[in-house]
Amino acid sequence: MLISTYILRKHIKFEFKITKFVIKPIIAVIFMGIISYLVYEWLLCIFVEKLAIILAIITAIFVYAIFILLLRVFDKNEIYMIPFGAKLLKFIEK
Repeated sequence: MLISTYILRKHIKFEFKITKFVIKPIIAVIFMGIISYLVYEWLLCIFVEKLAIILAIITAIFVYAIFILLLRVFDKNEIYMIPFGAKLLKFIEK
């Protein structure tokens, strides 16, 4: 990984920010894990195990996406490049 970051930094002026690429995603993963586990435990009392797992995974996806947006891991240009990024950017800015 260090070699590839060096090459990227050398050839395309890539800046590796540890907070953006490591710390903020780890924070999002921690919150996603805690919330999805709690949702799974709660749903396990209501539904069968397989359905509880599926719903907990779907919840985890949404929680991770929300925390990535709240922690501002992506800047405006990066959000604009994803599909429907312009609509998402308008929604975020509100």
